Amino acid sequence: LASADPNLQNQPVRSKDGKLIRKGFIASPGMRLGEGDYKQIEMVVQAHMANCKGLIELFNRGGDPHTETAAKFFGVPLDVAAQEKYRYPTKRGGFGIIYLIGAKGLSDQLSEYLSDLEAEGTPTDIEPWSEQDCQKFIDDYYRLYPEIKDYQLERAAEARRFSRVCDMFGRTRFIPEVSSPIR
Repeated sequence: LASADPNLQNQPVRSKDGKLIRKGFIASPGMRLGEGDYKQIEMVVQAHMANCKGLIELFNRGGDPHTETAAKFFGVPLDVAAQEKYRYPTKRGGFGIIYLIGAKGLSDQLSEYLSDLEAEGTPTDIEPWSEQDCQKFIDDYYRLYPEIKDYQLERAAEARRFSRVCDMFGRTRFIPEVSSPIR
């Protein structure tokens, strides 16, 4: 699916401002706007591509990867792990890891989210995570789902070796700059 001018696929939903922005989109007469949720599609695809046994098993039985990962990391029952204070940082981290987020990036994302909530006057029980907390989370995530790290390292090695990557459908993206000495 693709959407442009405006991109209706990536409109904010969590914040008060985001909800106001969404109200600005109005369907033409006789038409309707729909809302959908990809249900963690990036995580499903990553689990499939990496053949990540833990995540595949979790998805096959209909589990929520953010809540279940939070329960394991924080040592709390699933009903407690579903609380925003546990689930949201785990969700941000899980999605961030797919895109190779670092500890500083994850810490910054969480801090920005908390700042937005505070500015709106929205109460939350989420606590900020330091870079060290975030690095521990990333390391623990890779220990829990080691196939994800292996897959990412294999794709990076492929990119460096062949100056290209291929997706699951065989489409190729050439990346000649991967060999540049300038990071």
